[in-house]
Amino acid sequence: MPLPMLRQLTLASLITLGLTACGGSDSGPNPPAASSSAGQPSSSVASSSSVGQSSSAAVSSSSAPADVEPAEFSFEPQTDVERGATVTSNAITVSEIDAATTIGIAGGAYAVNGGDYTQGEGTVESGDSVTVQLTAPEGFATEASATLTIGGVSGTFTVTTEERDTTPDTFSFAPQTDIEVGAKKVVSNSVTITGINSSLPVRVTGGEYQINDQAFTSAEGQLVGGDQLTLRGNAPEAPESTHEVVVYVGETAGTFAITTVADVEPPTVEVIFPTPTTATEGDAIAIRGVANDEISSVRSVTLSVSQGDGASATESVANTDNGFEQWTAEVSLSSGENIISITAEDEHGNVTEEAVRLSVTRQPFVEAFPADQEFDVLDGSFDVVVDEKRAAVYVANGSGRNIVSIDLKTATPSVLLDTVGEALLGIPRALALSETNDRLLVGTELLGNTEHRDSLVGYDLENDVAEVISSNIFPSEEEPSLYVISATVFNPKNPNEAFIVDGSSRTIISRVDLEAGHRAYVSSDEEPGDSLGTVMSMLVDGPNNALLVPRPAGIYSVSLETGERTPFMVENSPEGTPQLWIFAMATDDIKERIFISNFYSKEIWDIDVRTKTYSVVSGSEIRENTNPLGVMRGMAVAKNGQLLFGLDSESTAVWVVDSQTGERVILAKPEGDLPN
Repeated sequence: MPLPMLRQLTLASLITLGLTACGGSDSGPNPPAASSSAGQPSSSVASSSSVGQSSSAAVSSSSAPADVEPAEFSFEPQTDVERGATVTSNAITVSEIDAATTIGIAGGAYAVNGGDYTQGEGTVESGDSVTVQLTAPEGFATEASATLTIGGVSGTFTVTTEERDTTPDTFSFAPQTDIEVGAKKVVSNSVTITGINSSLPVRVTGGEYQINDQAFTSAEGQLVGGDQLTLRGNAPEAPESTHEVVVYVGETAGTFAITTVADVEPPTVEVIFPTPTTATEGDAIAIRGVANDEISSVRSVTLSVSQGDGASATESVANTDNGFEQWTAEVSLSSGENIISITAEDEHGNVTEEAVRLSVTRQPFVEAFPADQEFDVLDGSFDVVVDEKRAAVYVANGSGRNIVSIDLKTATPSVLLDTVGEALLGIPRALALSETNDRLLVGTELLGNTEHRDSLVGYDLENDVAEVISSNIFPSEEEPSLYVISATVFNPKNPNEAFIVDGSSRTIISRVDLEAGHRAYVSSDEEPGDSLGTVMSMLVDGPNNALLVPRPAGIYSVSLETGERTPFMVENSPEGTPQLWIFAMATDDIKERIFISNFYSKEIWDIDVRTKTYSVVSGSEIRENTNPLGVMRGMAVAKNGQLLFGLDSESTAVWVVDSQTGERVILAKPEGDLPN
């Protein structure tokens, strides 16, 4: 029975008992009182006193203590709570008390009617709203509780933290396509890692990863939920190929696919030897070239040979040891013109759109080539240079007193510079070309009784302007004399300076300022030592600050500081060197090698500059009894030393020589054979 109701019943009983004692009962008159022995009504007095005492007791019982013990209460437990979070309970309402009562808590804090949370003791009244708050544990699946006590009645609020989750939500990276072959450091989109509540290891294969703004790395690391993850990798080295960068977050993987562009471009093919239009006496020719495909591999190089009259073609396939980066092919030739078409195919079936075309005419050596050209202009020629920029060879033609240009594509000759017509007045004997500044130097020889006897002429190839730079009408007696310029060469370290050789009896070597025209003495046969004799070629040995000059017995080094002449390579020095008589020299790299033409052996040699040893590049053993070599009066190199051009003073032929195979063909030649 509730305490208030019990109190009401007790009070009513007391009132009833009091009324009965006073005769107020409605059950009729009290029974007669018992008399005392003195005849006095002593019992009535006693009863009256009792009644008085009972009434007083009844009045005292109406001021009993207040009810401060509330009805029972409880809090709903909370589960899967975030670790370390501040958690608030549901609210309970204080009831069934009629006076303020005490409140306290253990393990948390409480708030009354939305006020501040506190851990201290306080009081609440009926109708107050109370919530409890506590901090969740840091561990996974861990329970914590706070117990609230109001007026001696307690309720407990319990929370349980979340379970450990080590499996992230599925994540993926957008694939990237049409990426350039071999592209480096291709970066993916970024993804946010979700679905985990603890740190997880990260590892990657095939590339690198980045967490948030940290540096890319391939080393194992750690991440937490909410981190951003980015991948990076290199594209494959082949077209239409895919490379995958795979990252593992815990045991869950994500893949970034990098796919290269499809190969739709054909490979390119280039012929190193021979030049596009040539002739030979042989029944076959070794062709050499290169093929390249920017994004895939070259599968084959095919050569198709047909007669100039349109006869059916025969095909052959080139050989290679390095994926057609360099290739060779032996092609049989029929008499007359042979048209050779060369194509390349890559591994994806793309074929060269326009074939490289060669014209090789098989004809007797005695015949002129090209047959329809007037080649008397090559008679009496002295020197040759090659202009790769303009695909032409320039020949110093003494008989015609001009410079002849031969087109390397068509073998067609034309007059580049007429020294007489330009009033430069001299027989051209020596040539030097600087492709750096498009300038051709022409050394001339006396031509009759004229104002300019012997001179060094500069010809601007770009603007077609020729001018005399220096002549034998020298400005001061201190300058070296000038009678016959038999050789000239640019200084590779200074395009405004050249060296010339006066081929007179004293063989004077001079340094020429190409801007002012002044000449400065370097050396001559008047110096002590061996005579240089007739010098028809010259190379600058920059590393040793010297000139390399050929003479009948070998090659000499001439110091540009002192003019001293020392043997560089002569007969039996180094031991075993055969007899030498050198007219022409050329080089593609003076630090490595030089090419020479040996008069005695009728061969072209490659000399190792460091060891002074030699090897035969081209001679009579190359296609025996065909294309006989004479004496080279001039030589030039092209295609980084892979091609040699030589002016044969005996047949007046301009040769094209493969410096690797020794194969040689005719670029241009007048009618006639080698002299007996």
